[in-house]
Amino acid sequence: MPEATDPKKPLPVEFSEMLTDPDGPVEDESEVTEPDRPSARQEATTVEAKLSPEAALELGHLLVRTAWIDLQLSPHEWVAVLHIAASLGLDLESLQMLSGELRGELPIPAPNFSLLAPHKEKVLEATRRVINADHVLAPVEEEFLSTIALALNKHRG
Repeated sequence: MPEATDPKKPLPVEFSEMLTDPDGPVEDESEVTEPDRPSARQEATTVEAKLSPEAALELGHLLVRTAWIDLQLSPHEWVAVLHIAASLGLDLESLQMLSGELRGELPIPAPNFSLLAPHKEKVLEATRRVINADHVLAPVEEEFLSTIALALNKHRG
């Protein structure tokens, strides 16, 4: 199991490196090093960027909250959040804000489920990807996913 990251310490890599594939540079996009596990880049690109900038940022905040829900942040969760956020088209300033939230330097805003409800399937897909990033499903993560689904249903018009 990957070691949890202390939110007060930055990871031992530069922010720009966090936006690269954790498996190294991919020359051929069809190349997957592990047949049963796509790279973070491939997973992130399946979450389409059809959200408004406001909804995309709101989803980014929710993904940070999801990554921290078990009170442990693995490097895999960190990378998954930033990859998905980048695939949503968030600008560098927003990605830096999410990085600050991941490090515990900035507060994580409460979720705005009204803004996210029209995009329920994308929100749940992205949330599942963060939860599964470290290959460990804590009971609190499963419960949080159910809570998100219920909240999105409640706010859906």
